[in-house]
Amino acid sequence: MKTLSRNRLFAYAMAICFALSLYGAAQAQEKAAATKGAAAASAEAATADGQAADLDVGVNLARPEEYKYYFDQQREAIRHEREALLALRAQVREETERLVALQTRMEAKLDKEDEEQAAKVKKLVGVYSKMRPEQAVPRLIRLDDDLALEVLYQMKSKTQAKMLAAMDPMMAAEISQRIMERNFQ
Repeated sequence: MKTLSRNRLFAYAMAICFALSLYGAAQAQEKAAATKGAAAASAEAATADGQAADLDVGVNLARPEEYKYYFDQQREAIRHEREALLALRAQVREETERLVALQTRMEAKLDKEDEEQAAKVKKLVGVYSKMRPEQAVPRLIRLDDDLALEVLYQMKSKTQAKMLAAMDPMMAAEISQRIMERNFQ
């Protein structure tokens, strides 16, 4: 199974959170548009009947029953919108909790894999340290550059010196430079 780096995992989690926030914003915009559309429709209906409509609310204020009906409708629309927002907030909270749990599991898995990798490298260091430099160097330089550097880095200084002495001078200089850079990180 291919492992994900911590940065890639974090990027995936952030992308999911961003998508959820966009989804929530879109839902809120749709609800607002629906509420505005209903108010505009009632205003058009009132003016189509030839009644004098108030410009702000779209109802004939001379008729209290229309005024009460309009505000009851608005109150109901706000109540529905609030319920929808609360449900969406709960959904986002649940999704966030799920993502945090997933991130925790992934980090634990990555930590375990790091520990396993470190144990394997430590074992490899022991194997190469027991070999004579003339035998170890040809095998060591065939390893992945980062792995070879890690193996050399973890060796005792005396063994490290013997290995570098058995290498091509240019390669030994390059590896020495990388070991030095790693010491300063």
